[in-house]
Amino acid sequence: MDKYLGTWNYDQPDRDTMRNIAQLTCPDTRPGCDSANPLAPPGSTWQIPQIGRIVFSKEPGGKVVGRTDRGCTWRFTARRDSLQLDPPGQSCENQVIKSGYTITNWSVTVSGRHERETIVGVSHNRRGEFDFVLKRGARTKAKEEPPAKVAKRFAGQWKYAPADPWLRQDHHHGLLAGGGRWEATSVDHERRRAPSRPGLRLRTQCRRPDQTVRRQPPAP
Repeated sequence: MDKYLGTWNYDQPDRDTMRNIAQLTCPDTRPGCDSANPLAPPGSTWQIPQIGRIVFSKEPGGKVVGRTDRGCTWRFTARRDSLQLDPPGQSCENQVIKSGYTITNWSVTVSGRHERETIVGVSHNRRGEFDFVLKRGARTKAKEEPPAKVAKRFAGQWKYAPADPWLRQDHHHGLLAGGGRWEATSVDHERRRAPSRPGLRLRTQCRRPDQTVRRQPPAP
């Protein structure tokens, strides 16, 4: 059991290998349903990168409890070669995204400092319930260090690095006279390659378009 204990962080998600990429799909009872992603067409699979950590610790009775940085607590039983969610059908609401999950199967194996996991469950999304599957979960065990040593790395004065004018994604907000609001998102992915084609996409929404704007987005 001891090999499972400690803090485990998800490795970098990779869409090419589907490492740490979960999928939300329509359940069999609702084929072709509206996607969990409001911007995707009906029936689409939503691929969601998995990030964050879980801390495994012992509990009485041979149990292992896992606490995530999303505010969820999950209980497991140590089998011969793996940790298994026990009992199945545990639920929690993710405090970060305010969405609930019921997990029916969660299997964890460990080799040295590397962990592999598969998760099957149901996502209770505000657009409905969706099948949740993570087939290739991978984590690495965090090295334990004294708190004072960790804090020392962060002590001192810090300042923001200059913004990169060639590759940027900015979000702007402003107020309209009379209490309305506008917001604009600018994304520039092409300027580094082709300065003559900046590729800037600017979307502005105004609640009161007849009013004057007190603050304008910066010019591209």
